[in-house]
Amino acid sequence: MSRRPYKTTGCFRFFILIIILAPVAYLVASYVNGEDGISNIKRLLHLDGKEITVSTNDAAGTDNADILKEQVRIKDARIEELMKENDKLKKDIQDMQALLNKLNNLQDSGNQ
Repeated sequence: MSRRPYKTTGCFRFFILIIILAPVAYLVASYVNGEDGISNIKRLLHLDGKEITVSTNDAAGTDNADILKEQVRIKDARIEELMKENDKLKKDIQDMQALLNKLNNLQDSGNQ
C-alpha cells in the first residue's frame, strides 16, 4: 500500500537536476567573475523592460542616409578594385601556366 503511484526515472531526475542546477551554477559563476548574473540573464532573454524607440528626426535621418551612401560608395569602389586585382591575378596564372607548359614541352623535346 505504500507504493508510490508515479515513479520517476533516472532521465527525468537528471533533467530536473539540470533545470535547477544550471541556472544556479551560472549565477554563482557570474558572481565569482564580478558580474550581475540576474541582469545578464534578463539581457540575454530580452527582459530588460527597456523599449527601443526610433526617432523620426529628419536632420539625423538625412545625415545617417548620407553616411550610409558614402559607406556604400566606398565599399563599391573597394569591390571594383578587388575585382580588377582578381582579373589581373587570373591573367597572371594563365601566363604562368602557358610558360610552364612551354618549359615542359622544351624539356620533353630536349630529352628525346
